[in-house]
Amino acid sequence: MNNVLVKSRINSRFLYSGLDSPEHCRNKDWFQDYPYTVEYKYNSRGFRDSEWPDDLTNAIWCIGDSFTVGIGSPIEHTWPSLLSKETGMHTINISMDGASNDWIAHMSTIISQSISPKKIIHQWSYTHRRGVTGLIAHTPATEEEDVLNFVSSVERTQNNSVIHSMIPKFEPVDTKDKSLREYDVAKNALRKVGLTNVVYDNEQLDYARDYHHYDILTAKRYVADYINLL
Repeated sequence: MNNVLVKSRINSRFLYSGLDSPEHCRNKDWFQDYPYTVEYKYNSRGFRDSEWPDDLTNAIWCIGDSFTVGIGSPIEHTWPSLLSKETGMHTINISMDGASNDWIAHMSTIISQSISPKKIIHQWSYTHRRGVTGLIAHTPATEEEDVLNFVSSVERTQNNSVIHSMIPKFEPVDTKDKSLREYDVAKNALRKVGLTNVVYDNEQLDYARDYHHYDILTAKRYVADYINLL
């Protein structure tokens, strides 16, 4: 799986990343008062994780965007780390800031075709994030097209080893019905597919240092739901 990597992050180390910085955070007072130390260390494949074990099948593969990276949180607050602690199984964190749903599906497909993992957990991103390459991939499209692409990404990665979930409820989008949310539109479309291995309705219970991504309380909620489906 030589193409399962993020070249720009290989063996890197940062104090800040993206929104998690004094300049770009959503709440400077919250950032300054955040009580935990945050550091970003990336392995030889460019993921915020330890080096891969020799046995890649006996692990839970966690795939997602910056929420799975754990932007704004110590690595021990991330849901892959907490899942490993709760289950006693090794987790492999395959995530990237700004990852699109196509990228998540692409990584999942490579992993499934290369080995036979015991379990893969997807935490899908915003429906408007499309395209396999690039750190931030926004392809101009209608909301309907975005949702169809999202559902297609879920369906083409569906198998007995996969659990699906979505990041917490999105901000309202500009639609004819202002009460509609991107999250709810995607969730309702996914329900019509009839999958049973999906975690729905995880609200954001807390904030990481950047005051955008979630922190340990929300991560624990996800982990509890994942364990129920493992």
